[in-house]
Amino acid sequence: MIKLLKILFKRYINKFGFELKPTGQGYFCPYTVVPLAKEKNMSLCEYLETYNEGGVGKRRDYIVEKLFSILPKSISSILEIGTGTGMYLEKLYPHYTPKKYEVYETALSWVQYLKEEYKDLKQIQYHSADGKTLWQTKTESIDLVTSHGVFVYLPLISSVQYLDEMYRACTKSGYIVFDCFTDENFSLPTVNDWLKEEHEYRFPVLIPVKIINAYALKNNLELVSKFEVNYHASFSTYYILKKL
Repeated sequence: MIKLLKILFKRYINKFGFELKPTGQGYFCPYTVVPLAKEKNMSLCEYLETYNEGGVGKRRDYIVEKLFSILPKSISSILEIGTGTGMYLEKLYPHYTPKKYEVYETALSWVQYLKEEYKDLKQIQYHSADGKTLWQTKTESIDLVTSHGVFVYLPLISSVQYLDEMYRACTKSGYIVFDCFTDENFSLPTVNDWLKEEHEYRFPVLIPVKIINAYALKNNLELVSKFEVNYHASFSTYYILKKL
């Protein structure tokens, strides 16, 4: 009966151009993958990478090692957009031991998981995420503002809106780090590779390189480095920008 009511309600709101979706945009939830990781005596990240759950691939360690080699040795405050499973929190926090690590995540199930997993770390602050702003973070208060695998699926305008917020939250001489798919690295053969990809994902959103360059120029952001990393059927480009 409840299932039928949900179907009828969904059809009703569809008539007015609305769609019923769960909070957040995750492609798996902790209730299914966390128990499986525990069964095999693995950390969640180890399990996700070993079994390629959701097609995550083995890319996390490569990314963080690149960041560690480029970013300053000492960072006292970090903000992460889309913390999700905590894959990057798991590496960034112990490496830098910041005084605060701010988390913005729209998937409430993952927020609850992170709160339980890191309950002894009082430096981690969990904020209510609206999917477009960092409204609970003070201006120029964060040394490293970062996101991983977020701008690859957000609408272009939403990504730029987030960039505005990352810029606002970042301290002078602080760093903004994100990855995205760019128009320069997406061709018709690339699209065909995605169409053949086993997980049948259709989420890629491209950001024109000229927009990133223009944004950096307008806001006096120095391109410290950029690198590419495998992402499903292609690769994403990481940008490391310094606020001057």
